[in-house]
Amino acid sequence: MSHVFVSRALPGDALPRLADAGHDVEVWPGNLPPHPTELRDHLAKADGLLAMLTEHIDAATLDSAP
Repeated sequence: MSHVFVSRALPGDALPRLADAGHDVEVWPGNLPPHPTELRDHLAKADGLLAMLTEHIDAATLDSAP
């Protein structure tokens, strides 16, 4: 099972589909995206990231992921 961090709640069935496929899905609870420091902290424990296109994902953020 993979741990997937989702940067904010998404409409539609993407999150239930991930969970139904056996993944552990963690959704950021805030209305705004996580601060880059918080995002990096969550990615350090994640196998995958699902983020909106409008979010800034830079090299440092990607390097913090396993």
